[in-house]
Amino acid sequence: MLEVCVQSDAELVLAQSAGAQRVELCSRLEVGGLTPTIEMVQRCLDVATVPIVVLVRSRDGNFCFDPNDQTEMMLQVKEISRLGVNGIVAGGLTHDGEIDQSFVAALRGVCTSCELVFHRAFDEIVDKERAVDRLVKLGVDRILTSGGVGDACQYLSTLASLRKSTVGKIELLPAGGIRSSNATRLLEETGCSQLHASFRLSDSGGNSGPDSEEIKRTRAIMNSLAQD
Repeated sequence: MLEVCVQSDAELVLAQSAGAQRVELCSRLEVGGLTPTIEMVQRCLDVATVPIVVLVRSRDGNFCFDPNDQTEMMLQVKEISRLGVNGIVAGGLTHDGEIDQSFVAALRGVCTSCELVFHRAFDEIVDKERAVDRLVKLGVDRILTSGGVGDACQYLSTLASLRKSTVGKIELLPAGGIRSSNATRLLEETGCSQLHASFRLSDSGGNSGPDSEEIKRTRAIMNSLAQD
């Protein structure tokens, strides 16, 4: 499963045409991604031929959200989920760097008709194995992670360990600095079968758009490994 991060309906069309099997829609990639507008979510749903998950994050900065942040995001989740998206990507941490279990439970309670994906706040958690167990109990469907703060290829052994502990419990989606040049190594050394990337044409992370040729190359690599 190749998931590509997009910021608009035009990027979505490009990504799915190049081989993306699922897209994550967000805005403001240059700050790590924020909630897109309702109008953009609807525009993407109108042209999508692949599943869409939507990032819900009300502000940039840390992942410790105060009650006002959480209230805003809960409203965003309710509004977006009503449109018929396939999943919501969200999450939060406590002041001591653990999963904010009450907030995640509230998110799960709202996401009754779609998947709930815990985003890369997971990278900042020290005891990741315990965090996995908590997310499983909370009913989260998938974890988006690089295995630590940075790029996925820096944490291959961590991802491999997480992959073993998540089998049959929760999906693991590696992310962070993934390109066609490192996809084979990442998949083979971790045992994962999914990848998430933005494939930006430049390293700025802004509005450069995804590189369709990189998407095609990475999808071809994943197809080839799946056949071996």
